[in-house]
Amino acid sequence: MAYREVTMVQIKEVLLLWMGGTKKKRIAAQLSLDVKTVRRYISAAESTGLAPGGGDISDEQFGAVLHMLQRAVERPHGDGWQRCEAARDEIKRLLDERVRLSKIRRLLHRRGIDVPYSTLHRFAVSCCGARLMTEFAAA
Repeated sequence: MAYREVTMVQIKEVLLLWMGGTKKKRIAAQLSLDVKTVRRYISAAESTGLAPGGGDISDEQFGAVLHMLQRAVERPHGDGWQRCEAARDEIKRLLDERVRLSKIRRLLHRRGIDVPYSTLHRFAVSCCGARLMTEFAAA
């Protein structure tokens, strides 16, 4: 089965059905989700203190469940990210000078720091506070 984005409405529906006493397989069938996906949402809900028969779910509780789901997806950064960390000052300086990210990647490559463009983009946005336009957008 292919990857499919699940909306927040569907996640909340899973939790409401589960809290109402519906079984996991029935929830999965009713919402056209995989049982493992439903199990993951329920596990995140249980870790935040929700339980079946608890009634309605507050916005704070739902936010806590979403936060747990987000943390579960995170994974450690790879070698490319570490190479970006080593060149953080240079990347930051070039971004401040409004050098395009593709040019920064070429400059790093000349110094022997080979980083995939997608990794460099994520690093620039999350660690250097860059607000990047697409490569072909008019400046």
